[in-house]
Amino acid sequence: GNELRQLDGTGNTQIVQSTTDGSHNTTRGDVLHASFMQEPAPVHGNQSQASGDPVSAADKAGKKAGKKGGKTDGKNQGPRMETTLETAIQDGNVVLTELPAKKPNATTQPSMLTGWAQHAEYHASDQVLHLTGSPRITDGTSMQVAAEQIDYHRDTQNAAASGNVKATYTQPQKPGAASQSAAPTMGGSGPVHVIADRATMDHATNQD
Repeated sequence: GNELRQLDGTGNTQIVQSTTDGSHNTTRGDVLHASFMQEPAPVHGNQSQASGDPVSAADKAGKKAGKKGGKTDGKNQGPRMETTLETAIQDGNVVLTELPAKKPNATTQPSMLTGWAQHAEYHASDQVLHLTGSPRITDGTSMQVAAEQIDYHRDTQNAAASGNVKATYTQPQKPGAASQSAAPTMGGSGPVHVIADRATMDHATNQD
């Protein structure tokens, strides 16, 4: 019946999140403060709480709560609960990486998104990772964005930057071909630098 409510760590802390679609997220930092909450565990397919599946620690705790006089009363047993991450705050040399899921029939692995900051806050309620302290992110191919604050949405892979936004676009070169890219060239052959007060990055449409 014990519940994990809070976790504090120092020295090379790391949070790893693997999603059902196959994407893999990690966030590293010097110091970590995390809080957790209890919520009903998802029931997959036609499974029920009374199924013959192996009993987990959470199941045992739920059955103990439903016992009367040494017997389990199935009617009084509530849904099986699980511990999930509610918030996570990391400070000092924060590095985040996100490797998207490989698309069906794709022959190459998608590019990894990487970000850096001195302070990061993650809230599971909106799945947004707030980066401050000279934050910057790069898509690993042609784009890098720096700002005073960057909000990265874990669920959609969209990002919003605000305050002294500086974006740099380079021209990735195709193997065996001259320098060529869909990135804007503005009439030149070198990197393109864009400054603004705010910027948004839409992952689905690949537009900034």
